[in-house]
Amino acid sequence: REVIWVHHAADFRMPADPDIPVYLSIDKDVLREEDARTNWDQGDLTLEELSSFIRRTDESRRILGIDVCGEIPASKGGVENEFILNCRTNVKLQELFISLQNR
Repeated sequence: REVIWVHHAADFRMPADPDIPVYLSIDKDVLREEDARTNWDQGDLTLEELSSFIRRTDESRRILGIDVCGEIPASKGGVENEFILNCRTNVKLQELFISLQNR
């Protein structure tokens, strides 16, 4: 089992063994503020960089599953424009995941 933490575009790398399937756990706080709002320190990945990493992973590895977390809840100070931005990002990620399933 190998865990790879990706916080910046330069961190992107694949696990060493190509036969080992992967599970992607995506926390939106790796994304820049223009692509997602969280209540943690924001990263500097663009949504396109994250999407590219996911596509490249799918091309070279079997993806067992994907989860996405990192929403800023209203109880932690989230406001409407942040919810709208996160929803747009969620839709784009969902469309990507569906496109990968349908290949």
